[in-house]
Amino acid sequence: MTSIYEGMIKRLSQLEREVSELKTGELNRVSKLTTLVDGSGGGIFIGTDTQLYRSAANVLRTPDTLVVDGDLYTTAFTDYSATSTIVGWASFTTKEIFYKQVGKLVFVIFNLVGTSNSVSTSITVPVSCAAAPNTVQVVVRARDNSGVYAAGLAVLGNTNNVIDFYSTLAGGAWTATQTKAVLGEMFYEAA
Repeated sequence: MTSIYEGMIKRLSQLEREVSELKTGELNRVSKLTTLVDGSGGGIFIGTDTQLYRSAANVLRTPDTLVVDGDLYTTAFTDYSATSTIVGWASFTTKEIFYKQVGKLVFVIFNLVGTSNSVSTSITVPVSCAAAPNTVQVVVRARDNSGVYAAGLAVLGNTNNVIDFYSTLAGGAWTATQTKAVLGEMFYEAA
């Protein structure tokens, strides 16, 4: 019986030391912090008004504001040129479509130059636009019928992943022959 009591006393002493270390923040023997509850009911609470928690697999979330003083690097721009459905060109001399998503913000860079085969022109992007605000419209560099570069228009409708290009700011159609080009960039909120 004595060895059972001695074992229990030894374990209680060990638990007291571990609780004391937790209270003083000395987690030197623990390599990770684990919570038993996922979602907003668990996580890390700092003070009385700040929380950080796991909301889904590989997703760390806070319902509060997070300020990062350094670089918040996610991923580099991804080349989407080979995947995008591109309408309006028979062939290309330059075909570049890159995108990057940071949170719900999507950046798209495009540079398309080649021989026109259609009066309409569009590309697809991998992430659809949010339902609100309304349609995203940006000024781009446009070249139609082997002419000079001028201001054109790129339009991405809400809840859509197709960017339509126009040869003028008024939404002009393209010529279905000669050189056609659109160059520009846009950003929008992801759906």
